[in-house]
Amino acid sequence: MKKIILLISIGLFYLSAQAQNDSNKHEKFELNIRTFNDQVVLTSKEGSAWKKLTFSTDNLPQAIDEFGMTELENDVNKRKKSDKTLADYTFILNIENGEIILKSLEGTAWKKLTFHCAYNDCASEINEIGMM
Repeated sequence: MKKIILLISIGLFYLSAQAQNDSNKHEKFELNIRTFNDQVVLTSKEGSAWKKLTFSTDNLPQAIDEFGMTELENDVNKRKKSDKTLADYTFILNIENGEIILKSLEGTAWKKLTFHCAYNDCASEINEIGMM
């Protein structure tokens, strides 16, 4: 009986430690995404080297990471992280059928975020967990 209790205790400890590690693996960042006319404006509030990115909807899809607009190498950005205050994230922003689509490649708890309002004057805030 003592062995069973010991095994259960070890298992619970392991699961607790694993859950805590999973929740801490995404570094904090916060972005505002705004669209109007033919423009997309991203404003970083936290976790990025850039403060504001503006580009035309004609230039989509566009990969974004903590350093700004980027090109991908084999679906994952290979640049080395040089600043510990930056989050380590990469996602692709696209607009299809009147929806903004964000596809995460690394550094987020979400795989894909989609919201309506692609060409109208609208905004949304996202972070490493999802939409805020």
